[in-house]
Amino acid sequence: MSATHLVAVVVTRLAHLHAADEDTIWAAIPAVFSEVMDERCFQADAYHVAIAGAVVSDVRSINRE
Repeated sequence: MSATHLVAVVVTRLAHLHAADEDTIWAAIPAVFSEVMDERCFQADAYHVAIAGAVVSDVRSINRE
């Protein structure tokens, strides 16, 4: 799965958090990431952090559209 597709899938699953603060969205990402990728989300992994940052940005932008 490409990074772009992964972000889109995780954002879709977390869209209900569009009005939540960043900390709440960040906290929800590891479980969804692990479910989608069938692997653990490592918060110290630069790739995973980049994916998570993109997800937070996209989820928060849902509220502004």
